[in-house]
Amino acid sequence: MQQRVSLCRALLQNPTVMLMDEPFFALDALSREGLADELQRIHIEMGTTIVFVTHAIPEAVLLADRVAVLGARPGRLREVVDIKIPRPRTFGNNAHSEQVAEVSAHLHDLLLVDPQQGVRAGRRRPPAAARRSRTTRGR
Repeated sequence: MQQRVSLCRALLQNPTVMLMDEPFFALDALSREGLADELQRIHIEMGTTIVFVTHAIPEAVLLADRVAVLGARPGRLREVVDIKIPRPRTFGNNAHSEQVAEVSAHLHDLLLVDPQQGVRAGRRRPPAAARRSRTTRGR
């Protein structure tokens, strides 16, 4: 309930940008799904830009248009992945389940590969549902 109240309080100001740092962390699965649906609706109806920090890959794929993957300490930008899956998206089965699975697997691989040791064998190819943009050091 506190998360819902916080979201309502933030929306009263009619913000153009919202910063959310793991807002679903302590929620049960049904509350998490309900708030994710609300955030999508808010984004679509109000055009609000939402910067959403999460460690949960399913949340990132569900809510994001773009995912910035950070490496381990020190946190450096590893890759930006554009999510090209039509909305609305859900945690459950939907017409885009295959695309969701491809993007989720790609993000999972990015988090498992250690750039200092190189790419692990058998790494998946980038998903068709995501257009990736590489970053270079020193930028």
